[in-house]
Amino acid sequence: MEKITSFGEVLTYLKDQEIVMTGNHTSFYLKDNQIVVHGKGTRYILSLEDFKRLYGQETFYLYKPDNSSIDNEKDEEYYSWKATGIN
Repeated sequence: MEKITSFGEVLTYLKDQEIVMTGNHTSFYLKDNQIVVHGKGTRYILSLEDFKRLYGQETFYLYKPDNSSIDNEKDEEYYSWKATGIN
């Protein structure tokens, strides 16, 4: 995950429909101009002002999904499979 250097950058990433995370794996994304927060067993929505007030001093990281475990060849094989001879 890439460390985000300023809170302004956090807001820019959120407005660009990216997911940001804190060091304790709480994730944040923007939906309908509000911040959706996912934590350990929790989910809640904050206004942009409340988000800034509560998390403005937090260290954030840009979420980058790990696609290295996806085997595109096996995916292709699975989705191109056709049942033959079955009535």
